[in-house]
Formats: sequence, C-alpha cells, structure tokens
Amino acid sequence: SKASRIAEPIYGDAMQDNTVPRAMLSGGGGLNSTAEDYVRFAEMLLKGGEYKGERIIDESTLDMMTTKYLGEDVSREFYFYGQQGDWGLGFHLQPTTDSADGPHNFGWRGIGGTLFAVDRENDFYLIYMEQKWGGPQAPFDNNVAQRVIYEAMMD
Repeated sequence: SKASRIAEPIYGDAMQDNTVPRAMLSGGGGLNSTAEDYVRFAEMLLKGGEYKGERIIDESTLDMMTTKYLGEDVSREFYFYGQQGDWGLGFHLQPTTDSADGPHNFGWRGIGGTLFAVDRENDFYLIYMEQKWGGPQAPFDNNVAQRVIYEAMMD
C-alpha cells in the first residue's frame, strides 16, 4: 500500500508562526508580508516615495537607491542577473532597452522566482510571484516575464 507515502497535516508546535524576533531581516530568511503590501510598496516607489498622499520615503533617498554607484572596474555579475544592469543603494537597475545607458527600471528578484520592478518612465510596476528554485537556469525564468511585458508594451 502507498498510503504511508501520503503527507499528513502538521498541527501545534511544529508550525512556525514567525513571531520570534530575528537577528537579521532577510527577504529570503523570514521577512514576510502579503502580495497586497507588495503592491502598496511598489505603488509608493512608482509615485516617488508617496502613498495615498503621505510621504513615506524622501525622494532624495529614493534617488540614491536608484542611482548607479559601482565603478567601471567592479563586476556586475550576480546569479539572478548575469552581467545585465547595474546597482543602486538597494535596488538592481535593469535596462529596459538593449542599451546599458538607456532607460532603466529598478527592483529586485527573489531566489524563488519572484520579480519586482518599478518603471517610472513608463508609469508601471511589475510584481511577478512564482515559487520555484533555479534562477535563470530554470525552465521558465523571470527574465522572460519581464521581456514579454516590455514587448507587449511596444506593440
């Protein structure tokens, strides 16, 4: 019989409720939120640091987070991005054209396949949530999701 191979729900102390304070907040290590909050966060960044008329982050701070800071001799190589784009203070700056000096969106990619990008020039943000392991080498990666959206905008 294969009945012993069927998973059973776990209740009680075995469940983690993330109420224990963590020494380091890490998106991949326990920084939890909701898709709705992620949308609010992206909307705030799209609007230059304001959300529903309230200033959340100073625009000059957001400018620092989205300005290139790496010198030419510093490698841009990073597992999720390859050599594409650049880095600000907190965000990856992703080219939206084939030109490295062209317009950029900014955001972050998660190790589980998620993608968050804000494109202020085209007035939109993208939140792509998928849970899979493998980064760009996986069968479907979030580079494709972003490329499909930009190609659709050009049509």
